[in-house]
Amino acid sequence: MLDLPIPVPVIHYVILPFLSTKCVVNYVLETTQNQDELINYAYSRLGARPKRKTKKGQLTELAKLASYLCESCEEAPAKARPWVHFDDEEARNIRICDECKQLPQYKLICKTTALRKYKTKQRELHKLPFIEAKNPHFSRASSMILYRELDVVALKV
Repeated sequence: MLDLPIPVPVIHYVILPFLSTKCVVNYVLETTQNQDELINYAYSRLGARPKRKTKKGQLTELAKLASYLCESCEEAPAKARPWVHFDDEEARNIRICDECKQLPQYKLICKTTALRKYKTKQRELHKLPFIEAKNPHFSRASSMILYRELDVVALKV
């Protein structure tokens, strides 16, 4: 991560507070100097307490906790269930926190809402990338078809 000839105390006390939590955890996993102090700092950034007693166990646990960080802001822990993100006309699963889910690039709307609110035609919607999700309100109903709201708005512009 940091291949600069910077003294270790400068990295620990000046640079680390300004890095994202994911970068801090990656640095802790790569470094060997003052590792006990850094492990405690990384746990405090993650808002967690170490459950393991050994240093090796704590490093393994840190790596696992870092995999649950939000991929958008790299700070808040994301929920266990992955969120869908459309990337280059293809849907893929990413982990994002509740705050980032409210951002326009992650907001999803169902087909019915797209048809009613934005007055689109079904044939226009078929050109857009979509995902199918189980209906959370009615278990026996057909699956929901979800579109990214930005894509639907772009159709009407």
